[in-house]
Amino acid sequence: LNIVGNRRTKRALIEAELRAALAARTHEDLAVELALASHRLKDLDVFKSTSCEVDVLPDGGPGDVLVSLKVDEKGTHTLSTGTYVQGGEGNIEVSCTLRNILGNAEK
Repeated sequence: LNIVGNRRTKRALIEAELRAALAARTHEDLAVELALASHRLKDLDVFKSTSCEVDVLPDGGPGDVLVSLKVDEKGTHTLSTGTYVQGGEGNIEVSCTLRNILGNAEK
């Protein structure tokens, strides 16, 4: 398994999402499980994108493959502001969201 682009996200977190794919016995099962794993990784809300590639290992046995995963992580913080005016009264709102600070997909 080759993972590229995870600067903050821990490798073990990504590997856990790929566990079923890595246990697949057929190419069809591998393709299905990789698609599902890609969706699960996106659902963590720490990646902008994910892409998987499967290559045959030249020195491996029959059916041995190398799975490569490329991820593009989102930023660690989001800052939002808003201004509301109603009936002569004003309100200002500021919020900050921290994401994946420790590498475990936490918010």
